[in-house]
Amino acid sequence: MAPCFANIFPDNLSILTHKYRPPILAYTLTPFRGLDILLKVFPEIRQAVPGTRLKVFSSMKVHQIDDNDNKLFVGQLYRPCQETEFVEYIGSVPPPELVRQLRSVAVLAYLNTYLETSSIAVMEAMASGCRIVTSELAAWPETTAGFARLVSMSGVENFASITNWKPAG
Repeated sequence: MAPCFANIFPDNLSILTHKYRPPILAYTLTPFRGLDILLKVFPEIRQAVPGTRLKVFSSMKVHQIDDNDNKLFVGQLYRPCQETEFVEYIGSVPPPELVRQLRSVAVLAYLNTYLETSSIAVMEAMASGCRIVTSELAAWPETTAGFARLVSMSGVENFASITNWKPAG
């Protein structure tokens, strides 16, 4: 992960003092790895935890796909971001800006459909004091080492179980 994610919070300071209420969720990965599922269940999340907002830091720039191609490739994913109330599409940001943004984010909502062996984005969110909600696929149990809410992939409707998450404190 980027060095700017190291030691974000001083040892003598509670991370919870930086996390907003109602909670802010974030999605910080490429769009084809589960953003569509998150956008489908987000209204249910808001119903369970009123006031919740979602910030989407996602684009294809990490794969050197420019904005014009990006709109063609994932327009069907970004459009719902712009049309769903309480969802803010931000796009990719440099690591120092992502650090600043994640300081106030309560949960990385990564409803992952992609078989990964690891994820820098998840590690960065953990370093930022975010709770992690992701699928129980592939390496997530090991990568998150007990610090995530792992959700069964047996059906998309099971992702609604993330609404059982309640902010700490």
